Amino acid sequence: MKAQFLAILLLSLLFPSLIVANPNITALETSANAGNSRAQFDLAKAYYYGRDIQQDYPTAIKWLKQALRSDNPQAKTLMGLALTSGHGVKKNLEQAFQLFAEASRSKDGEAQYYLGQAYLKGKGTDANIISAYIWLTLSSHQAHSKQPEAKQTQQEVAKLMTPAQLNNANILVEQFKGMYEQ
Repeated sequence: MKAQFLAILLLSLLFPSLIVANPNITALETSANAGNSRAQFDLAKAYYYGRDIQQDYPTAIKWLKQALRSDNPQAKTLMGLALTSGHGVKKNLEQAFQLFAEASRSKDGEAQYYLGQAYLKGKGTDANIISAYIWLTLSSHQAHSKQPEAKQTQQEVAKLMTPAQLNNANILVEQFKGMYEQ
C-alpha cells in the first residue's frame, strides 16, 4: 500500500497533467476565459484561499485583475486584502484603502468592515474613530463573512468615543444607510 502511494505521488510530481482536474475549477476556468466577471472573481478567490485547488497567489491576482475590469466590488475587496498582506502583489496600504472605499460605496459589507478597520488603525489613511465607527456599523447591518467581527469591533469602538462623537456618528450612519446598505 505504501509503495502504491509513493508511486502515485512520484508520478503526480513528474507528470502533473495526469492528475484529474476538479470539475468545478474547470467549469470556472471555461467561464472566466469567456469573460464572465463573476467566474473570474470566483476563480481568483479559489486560488487565493486554496479552495478546490492549490493556493496560488499570482494566479489569483491574474484573475482578480480580470474581474476588476468589470468593476466587481468583491474583486476590489479581495484585491484590497492582497494589497494589505502583500500576497501576490507588492504591499500597498493606500491602494488597498482606496479599493475598500470604492467597494464600500458599492454596498459591499465585507469591504465596509475592512474600511472601518483601516480607519480604526490608520492603515492607508489617517486614523479616524468616527469614520471607523460609521463603516463598521454599516458593515454590521449586512450579511457577510465578517459581520460578527464588524459588530464586535463597532461595539468596542463605541466605548472609545465621547457621547458627542457617538451621537454625531449615529446621525451620519442613519443618513448613509440608504446609500451604502443593501
